[in-house]
Amino acid sequence: MKCIIILSILILPVIVYAEDEMSQADQLSSIVAFLQGEIQKTVTKDDKEYEIFIKQKCTSDYLPLTDKISGTGFLVANGDLLYLVTAGHVAKGIKSKDIVTLKTTNDKPISFELKEFLQRDNLDWAFSEKADVAVLRLNPSNKVQPHLGEHFLEMQMLEDKLESVSRDEPILTIGFPLGLGIQEYFSPISKESKASSGLIVLDRFDNQKKATFILLDSPSVGGFSGAPVFKIPSLISRGNKITISNKIVCIGLIHGTISDETGGKFAAVVPAYFIRELIQGNGGR
Repeated sequence: MKCIIILSILILPVIVYAEDEMSQADQLSSIVAFLQGEIQKTVTKDDKEYEIFIKQKCTSDYLPLTDKISGTGFLVANGDLLYLVTAGHVAKGIKSKDIVTLKTTNDKPISFELKEFLQRDNLDWAFSEKADVAVLRLNPSNKVQPHLGEHFLEMQMLEDKLESVSRDEPILTIGFPLGLGIQEYFSPISKESKASSGLIVLDRFDNQKKATFILLDSPSVGGFSGAPVFKIPSLISRGNKITISNKIVCIGLIHGTISDETGGKFAAVVPAYFIRELIQGNGGR
């Protein structure tokens, strides 16, 4: 592995204070990244998967038929080690030449090919065997480094226990549903919800394997996949007592929407415990 030189500006975390004039969502928006690329369309016939090509008119040339894909990722610092985190099903569709968009000065978006964050062409994502999570160890190029100040969430802000979340506390999701928020201005969409379940085991929508989730009381939206989900400071009334919660914690990332034919829908959150486990175990390799 190449020697990695990390500038001090790269490891400044996003630290959110309750008394700060900026809203928590505004401060946390600097850690998220919009991921976009293309994936070749396929069709399954007789239990075999085939890639789809189209023939150009009046020529013998065939071109791959592709779909645009997008999702949300976020940046995490574990000491001097830097990572891009997203949902596993998003990472599987992202290539080294695909585009990552970040926040820069004056809320303007800036975009780079993913390989500029790596200084290599191969994407050695680490995938969790237990959850829909992927992490990628970063080695930013000189072209990217000046734009990464205060873009990383400290590892300690990830929930370190596999446990349920209070159903009374507000939960904040920040990402790019429907590709919104990366046009003229960098303005990720924030969505407030509450937990509607404790830990619950369900089939993943991408591979139908059993996995552990926390459900939110509202559905997700396409493009939120991989987005970080936070428990935010709040006043909580319990009977005659008011509890003050003043600590921001990332409780996980968005997997997708759980729904049925009756129209019932819940956002499924992958607990942050699995993100920490992956980074501490074999993240980035």
